Amino acid sequence: PDDITLRPDTVEVARLLNLRNLFPGRVVEHLPDATVIDWAGQKIVAAANPDHAPGTTVTWTAPDGFVTLGDVPNGTTVATTIETAAVAGAAAQLTVRPTHAPDLPLQFSVPRHALGQGTLAAGATLTVTILTAGIHLMPAA
Repeated sequence: PDDITLRPDTVEVARLLNLRNLFPGRVVEHLPDATVIDWAGQKIVAAANPDHAPGTTVTWTAPDGFVTLGDVPNGTTVATTIETAAVAGAAAQLTVRPTHAPDLPLQFSVPRHALGQGTLAAGATLTVTILTAGIHLMPAA
């Protein structure tokens, strides 16, 4: 089941699984242990994926659980603005708008304790990290 939900073969399957973070990108280059993609002008580092040649247009996803608050190792840091933040039970659901591409919202959840004592208000700036291991590339839609 993890292969299907975390690494769907196509965008159509990803949509059927209700994956929310589906974005257009272009493969920039392959490094020994990573693939670099361009996401609306920002470089994103994904796990190595030589199946897509440099210059290829792809759709990529970062499933829930692979986006975290703050600047952490092993990922790409993205400056965002909070659109919505809803705390329910043990989790907080967030929708943020990347500064470089506000028309491409990123949605994810985090454990409530990860918020600390702070509150997340709409319009506030927030740094998030998209974890390299969770980024999955698919043929473009």
